[in-house]
Amino acid sequence: MLPPGWKLEELQGIDSYVGEVTGDGVRLMFDYGRYSWNLNPEDEPEHEYIVSYEEIGGREAKLLLAVDSSNNSAASYEAATGVYFGGLDDHQALNMVGRGLTPEQQRVAVAIFRGIRVLEK
Repeated sequence: MLPPGWKLEELQGIDSYVGEVTGDGVRLMFDYGRYSWNLNPEDEPEHEYIVSYEEIGGREAKLLLAVDSSNNSAASYEAATGVYFGGLDDHQALNMVGRGLTPEQQRVAVAIFRGIRVLEK
């Protein structure tokens, strides 16, 4: 469930279901498909990240949090904050990612991530 005032928009994907949720100046993109990014921090070595794992909606999820190493109010520009669910039906995966989020925006994003429920077919 999204916070009040947020909206979902489906976008045109090539080989997956993609879209975004937006609100309060935040944009979170999602990608459900075989080739969804697994939030590997080594893919973006120019940024600093914290990686953790937790159960969300009965499934193991990977959380990636951008770290603000510059002491600015936002994580370094374009650094990702996201969640990833792998090993879903038919080798599918789901990620949802926001970029350049402030610490408060990260808290909202993580609350949204923790509300995700991936249903079986």
